[in-house]
Amino acid sequence: MTPETSRSSIYLTSLCREVKAEECSFWGDEFVGIQEGLYGSDSFMLTHKTEAGDFFDVSSLEGVRHDKIQVLGGGISKFIQFLIEQEK
Repeated sequence: MTPETSRSSIYLTSLCREVKAEECSFWGDEFVGIQEGLYGSDSFMLTHKTEAGDFFDVSSLEGVRHDKIQVLGGGISKFIQFLIEQEK
């Protein structure tokens, strides 16, 4: 188990009475496959408990990702823009 997997599962377990995975979005820049069967560290946020959420990759790297990952590009600026839009 990786630190990302542990954290995302712990957060959802702690909040499960109030927040459902389908109400969450998970953002990262390391979802891309490094080699067959081995993905970047952010891919470990995708677990059985979190799979109903939305997953966004802000990297511009080309490569294989899990089907659930939506590639947006735009780097950290894209994520910050998302946060600002949530305030509106």
